[in-house]
Amino acid sequence: MKVKALITLTVGKQKDVPPGKIYDLGDDEAKRLIALGFAEPVKRSQAPEPANSNQSDEKG
Repeated sequence: MKVKALITLTVGKQKDVPPGKIYDLGDDEAKRLIALGFAEPVKRSQAPEPANSNQSDEKG
């Protein structure tokens, strides 16, 4: 199950997932983090944010 971190999560072998990033976890762990308010579920249609979302498309 994919979740979006609401706080910095430490998963696996000391791998940090910063807030706002999407990470794929086992269903049980994902549901536990969601219940604790540390993550939120990612809907299947929700795509990750583009890396350059703060830049405009206009050239000039």
